Amino acid sequence: MAASNATTAITRILAHEAGYVNNPKDPGGPTNRGITQATLAAWRGHPVTKADVRALPEAEAVAIYRAEYWDRVHGDALPGGLDYAVVDFGVNSGVGRANRYLQSVLKARKLYAGDIDGVVGAKTLAAIGGLTPAVVAAVIRDLCAMRLRYLKSLDGWPTFGKGWSRRVSEVQAAALALAAGTYAQAEADLPDPVPTVRGAPVQVAATRTVTGKAAAVALLGVVGDQASSYAGTFQTLSDIAPVFRYLFAACTVIGVLTAIYKAWQLAKGAEAAPPKPTAPEAANDDVPAVEPASAEPVSEKSDPPAAAPVAA
Repeated sequence: MAASNATTAITRILAHEAGYVNNPKDPGGPTNRGITQATLAAWRGHPVTKADVRALPEAEAVAIYRAEYWDRVHGDALPGGLDYAVVDFGVNSGVGRANRYLQSVLKARKLYAGDIDGVVGAKTLAAIGGLTPAVVAAVIRDLCAMRLRYLKSLDGWPTFGKGWSRRVSEVQAAALALAAGTYAQAEADLPDPVPTVRGAPVQVAATRTVTGKAAAVALLGVVGDQASSYAGTFQTLSDIAPVFRYLFAACTVIGVLTAIYKAWQLAKGAEAAPPKPTAPEAANDDVPAVEPASAEPVSEKSDPPAAAPVAA
């Protein structure tokens, strides 16, 4: 176990997530350093604005990743390399999903006999506890292969698939290096940002309008954000000249109207777009049917786990 991997993992996550984005296809909404508006609000215990998200300091993002992701996957108790592979998966696609897929991989390799419940508890940790480096590497490859299959099932794959595939590949390479003890962090080796759409495919489809209107709604979102931004500027200048009061009022009205119209169009899109019955979240995502993805099987004779499989 390598508690010090938390710093390495979070540094790489921040490099992948980059800065502020507000992708209209992302149901998570405004995101900065990979932290969504909802996550930041839950962390601070009160509603936050887009401006709050944009101004998120790196130190606070690091604290969120440590408490809400690393600690929730029990990163300090996982073998080196596997800790990074699981936490990055959790950041990208949800901690519960990452934990369930880890349990599924362990069960497929007959290393774990407990429930696939997304909770890394005593049984899961006991199954992982004494794995040899070769088995840890195999589990990392299996988990990354399952993660990639999940991403390919998302509606955003045609648009973002190349970046997502690159991220999974880079995570796997770094995780295997950590597992082997050959990882040497250098600024030049940090990954480039990768566009991210969080949430299940059902969520993405539910907010999608018809193709022609989608562009208009996205454009309206930009116009509304800009109008609201200018309104704040003009409000501070309203005491200088009366014209700024009128500009402030006009920008405020534009911001409100565009927000109302955008919400109306998205609501219509949600009614018109039924969820896919075969989407992973709509189907039984708790127990994905998988076989070990690694090319080489783990021989129980030559590579046994130190801990026997945990009885259910």
